[in-house]
Amino acid sequence: SDGNSLTVQSDIGQRVAEKLGLKFRHRDEGARSSTIQYREVLETLKSDIERGTVKNIWCLERSRLFRESTVALLFRRDYLEKFGVRLFEGEAGTEVKFDSANDMLIYDILSRVQEYDNQTRAERSQRGKIERLRRGAGTNVFLGGTALFGYKSVDKHWHINEEEADWVRKIFDHYEETLSLRAVKTLLENNGVESRRGRFGLWNTATLHNMLTNKTYTGIHEIYVKKIDQKFTLKVDKIISVSQFNRVQKLVNRHNSRNNQGNQKHESLLGEFLKCGSCSTKFGSEVKKRARSDGTRFDTKKYFCMSKNYDWRDGHERNCINKKSLDMDATDIAISDRVKQVVSNSVLLKEQTKKELLDKQSQVKADVEAQRLRLEEKCQRIQREIENIENQIVDLEVDAGLGKRDRNVVRKVISRYEQALEMQHKEYVSVEL
Repeated sequence: SDGNSLTVQSDIGQRVAEKLGLKFRHRDEGARSSTIQYREVLETLKSDIERGTVKNIWCLERSRLFRESTVALLFRRDYLEKFGVRLFEGEAGTEVKFDSANDMLIYDILSRVQEYDNQTRAERSQRGKIERLRRGAGTNVFLGGTALFGYKSVDKHWHINEEEADWVRKIFDHYEETLSLRAVKTLLENNGVESRRGRFGLWNTATLHNMLTNKTYTGIHEIYVKKIDQKFTLKVDKIISVSQFNRVQKLVNRHNSRNNQGNQKHESLLGEFLKCGSCSTKFGSEVKKRARSDGTRFDTKKYFCMSKNYDWRDGHERNCINKKSLDMDATDIAISDRVKQVVSNSVLLKEQTKKELLDKQSQVKADVEAQRLRLEEKCQRIQREIENIENQIVDLEVDAGLGKRDRNVVRKVISRYEQALEMQHKEYVSVEL
């Protein structure tokens, strides 16, 4: 609510700090105050308490600090009591006491009550959203929160923000031209275009990546409600074409596959293909400079399982038992020799190569330019047909979401469209080649 916005909380916190004669330090974690996410700001606060640099904490409501009573109890025991940290709450900055068993019991009870209040408020909010979705299924109903960049909420409905939409189109166009998220980031910031949530209005590449892969810009906005295990489809105004979106997805996927090796600054022949036999995690590659006893330097190159790196990054234990690495040069030689052996002994590959070379020689040079023009026109026709089929699929999905068409029938029709789409894509690739 407006009375509890982050700005209001910060202002109240500064007044409380002045009243108590304490130094104010603002810790803002934005929307990451849920128990299902890693809360970096809260973890930093815990570390500062352990180092002795924090002795006082204030929050407007305890539910802003914790969403589960269990977490609140552990924090009281492991940080507030253990390190002698004082906790203040509310606009008056009232100190929460732990001088007696009665004080601790009251703290625990209030924490449980606030957890219950959070849960009931969330359930009430979700019920309201579900009802709005059902009443306006298929329409462009807006459910609150921050509108996607390029759109705005008008009377609780999705509408295009023309100025931002123009920049959305430029983002997609510029990425197609440069294949660089950093180039897009620079373009926006150099032109004074502010992000919705970035610090100081600056953009980050993760936000841009999410925008480039967001299907909403093609006119279809999907909402999944976990509580009832149901997906709702809303039709909103389209900012970019389905065809451009699909082209960009191919570029993004290609870029992601290259980055799976951890932004390495060296070439590796097999880094993209090797997987660990123990945990199925992709192998990474590493090149390090070493020094011999005589001062000369040499490279050590190896392939290794990336499970430890990923365990640290996402907190998910893969329990890999592979502790060994592969010598990169020896592995490359062994694999490439084997590939060459297979190719050289393949009659089919030899005949195919021979046929391709003879076919190319048989082409008359005068016909090449005319053939190229015909193929270009055919590519454009296929592209238009692809976009038409995709738009048909979108309309069917919306009609099914609205209940205008039987979902089983729609699924069969879409299946046929998808087969036609696959055929068109294959033909496009063939013509392009």
